[in-house]
Amino acid sequence: MAKISKGQLPPRKEAALRLAYVLFKAGGQLSIGRSAELLGEYFGFSDDLLGYYEGPHGQPIWTNFVQWARQQLNSHGFLEPIRVSGQGNWRLSNRGKELGRWAAVFYDDRRLDLPAWIIDYLAPAKKRIRGFLRGNGTLQPSDNELCRWVDICYRLEMWTEGVEVFHRVLKENVSNGQHKIAGMQARICEHRLVEASDAPEEAPAEREGRPHESI
Repeated sequence: MAKISKGQLPPRKEAALRLAYVLFKAGGQLSIGRSAELLGEYFGFSDDLLGYYEGPHGQPIWTNFVQWARQQLNSHGFLEPIRVSGQGNWRLSNRGKELGRWAAVFYDDRRLDLPAWIIDYLAPAKKRIRGFLRGNGTLQPSDNELCRWVDICYRLEMWTEGVEVFHRVLKENVSNGQHKIAGMQARICEHRLVEASDAPEEAPAEREGRPHESI
């Protein structure tokens, strides 16, 4: 039976940011089960991986992991208490809605003019991608995860890393649509690298708010 290995799980802080996004886009509240399902879809896990492999204490590994992401939000006051959200539900607090709004700015609008405390949620993902490309550690990400990394690199303007990660993707292991999107993003990354080599360096203020090329 298929199972999720520790190396396949995303960084908890990144998962927490995406969980805030999922809740925000749903109006601020979802059931625990639906939250886990939507989060799993984003990270590319199949139903088999999400629900059937159980950890040492009898709980599916993904469910347990999503609870850790929820704890990241709860410990910083981003979620309402159970007496407000109701048993079996997660609801963003007013502060959590602000986190969700900024997450939507990043995921939907692809803007980089984000507060430092939002960027901090993405730092572990950046570190993991760069470590993998340097050959550090024992990470063995799936090809679905590599495509997701291309997307992160594209959004964070990690042009070199986006191209390098895409070259590691085995086309036969992902859907045609997923490979096509990752390939388009990688080509934009490559185009940006060429532009950067031909143009003088931009001041940081000039980069803020600049829209990405649409794909």
